[in-house]
Amino acid sequence: MTKGAADMASMSQLTMAMVTLYSGDPKRVQHFMKVYAFAKMIAEEEQIGSKQREIIEAAALVHDIGIHAAEKKDRKSVV
Repeated sequence: MTKGAADMASMSQLTMAMVTLYSGDPKRVQHFMKVYAFAKMIAEEEQIGSKQREIIEAAALVHDIGIHAAEKKDRKSVV
C-alpha cells in the first residue's frame, strides 16, 4: 500500500469512527463533514504539504469531539 493510500485509509477510519461516535446526531455529522470539506479544500488550494494536510483534515473531523460531554456538564450545572 502506498503512503497516499494509507493516509486515505486512516482518514476513512477516523471519519467512520466519528460517524459512529455521533450516531443519532445527524446535525453534528453534517457539521464536522462540512468543516472537513472546507479544511481540505483550503489546504489543497494553499498547496499545503501532504503531512500537514493530513493533520488539518484530522483536526477538522475531531474539532468538536468533546461537545456531547460539555453539553451534559453545562446542563447539569444549569439545572
